[in-house]
Amino acid sequence: MKYTIGLVFILLLSITASGQSTPNYVALGLEFQQYPTGSIPGVRLGFALADHHSLELRVGYNIVYHGDAGVHELEEGGGFGFSPGYQYWFRSAHEGLFLGARVDFWFNSVDWKDNIGLANELSGTTEIMVIQPTLTGGYSIPIAQKLYLTPTLAFGAEINTRQEGADVGEGAILLAGLQLNYRM
Repeated sequence: MKYTIGLVFILLLSITASGQSTPNYVALGLEFQQYPTGSIPGVRLGFALADHHSLELRVGYNIVYHGDAGVHELEEGGGFGFSPGYQYWFRSAHEGLFLGARVDFWFNSVDWKDNIGLANELSGTTEIMVIQPTLTGGYSIPIAQKLYLTPTLAFGAEINTRQEGADVGEGAILLAGLQLNYRM
């Protein structure tokens, strides 16, 4: 994990050092992502690195409602996390279509139940760190001066690590999102 983050930052530094002209903006925004078994509201920062290249950082809360789609009959919970990411823009103005990658780190607490309503009902709480690498894409649309609306789509995997408690749901994930960003 440390090596992946280090490689991303080395790549970003090499892009900025390549002599390309650098668009001058920082974007502050709100983001909401929805996936079949959860929601992620967050606050994000975007930084133009060079023509076609940007870095994003996000802090958010992962609301988990796996229901019976996880390991147990009922799984609910959530936790805070953060996400570094990279975007490649097809237009040098950092508008329109982009593709990228990011890695989310979530620190979730998941309450679970089995045999619900029976005499032998079981329940517990699992504390996990989730690493969620995703490939992302989106289309940034200017809606006012310095204000951009960006629908997004991401595909990746939820990988449970540092687990205390019983196994809970993990696996492939598809997220649809919407960002509202103000470029300073």
